[in-house]
Amino acid sequence: MEKYRPPLKVALMDDDFYSLKWNTALVMRDPRTTVIVEADRPRALIDQIKAEGPPDVVVVDVEYAATRLPVAEMLASICEHAPETVIVCNSQYGERDT
Repeated sequence: MEKYRPPLKVALMDDDFYSLKWNTALVMRDPRTTVIVEADRPRALIDQIKAEGPPDVVVVDVEYAATRLPVAEMLASICEHAPETVIVCNSQYGERDT
């Protein structure tokens, strides 16, 4: 990651409302970060990244209904619209496929 100047811009995606809000609150506790995108589904995340510009970091939950957008497609789309962005994938499960 290229050296950045605060605030670090973060985009978050989680289909669980409470997890999304908890993660937002956690990230916003650090004054060097700001959440520029909160999305509850992959397509909304991509649309908001297009509208807001590329964040420095994207944190996504990979546990969501695959009918919405396959994880590989979501990651490819993030890379297409924000090629310098660091992507962090979260899962509460330890399954290898996830």
